[in-house]
Amino acid sequence: MKKALLIIVLIIFTSYIFSQEGVLEIMSKQFESFTLDYSLDEYQSNEDLEFVKVYFKFTEEHISVTLDGETQKIICSWSEEASDDITDVFKTENNEMIVLDYEEEIIIWYRDYNDNFVRFDSMAIFSELEPVD
Repeated sequence: MKKALLIIVLIIFTSYIFSQEGVLEIMSKQFESFTLDYSLDEYQSNEDLEFVKVYFKFTEEHISVTLDGETQKIICSWSEEASDDITDVFKTENNEMIVLDYEEEIIIWYRDYNDNFVRFDSMAIFSELEPVD
């Protein structure tokens, strides 16, 4: 029941993201990074699971990420063609991609784009999400 409620709350909040005043704030309590293993064609865990609070503030023009009181502002744009009913996709000016997956209740941050293989070499998954009041 709690999981279903969180999904409903996140979907309702996302309806406000793209209005001029709309902002979506989410806290993650868990973080893990992954590196692409090209021989297996899958991401392998770096075995660095951490229980840490990371705050995300999504707007139409940027995402603010706060960890240990330090905030980083990431300039990005929402990708309508890559987004659907269960995900919102943001592309950054640094050629990164941030995906809000409402069904899995995770945020995936793809980094280190490899032009030769047309793939991201690494990603981070933020989970245990909660909306911030």
